[in-house]
Amino acid sequence: MKTIKLSQNRSINSIKLLNIPSYSEENGELVVLEEDDVVPFPIARVFVVNAEEGSMRGEHAHKECVQLLICLSGSVDVLCDDGKNIIEYTLTPFDRALLIPAGIWGVQKYKLENSSLMVLCNQPYNEDDYIRSYSQFKQWKHE
Repeated sequence: MKTIKLSQNRSINSIKLLNIPSYSEENGELVVLEEDDVVPFPIARVFVVNAEEGSMRGEHAHKECVQLLICLSGSVDVLCDDGKNIIEYTLTPFDRALLIPAGIWGVQKYKLENSSLMVLCNQPYNEDDYIRSYSQFKQWKHE
């Protein structure tokens, strides 16, 4: 069992790229995501975003929700900002999963037509968990 501590420091250093196990055979490839192996939290919600080339999504932070992002098709750049530092990752299909803790501002840029991103969350949807204004995010980080 692989255990990853879900950091409460909410900094760039707490973001992790996780390997995704895959098994290739003559007739296709199997990709496996299991709690306590790849997914370091109980899964409460899963959603998929499909977008066209050049689309920007996200542009918010979560106060408590932890997310695991996995590219299903195309290519997606993920910008992560902890209020002091910014880092960008490029996700391609089933390459690796990006673990983003709460307290990180995230923006996803879809680089190819029909790119898809699957997101696994440790909490169900709660509008009160979202910070949708960057200026409010910066203020929240300094509280």
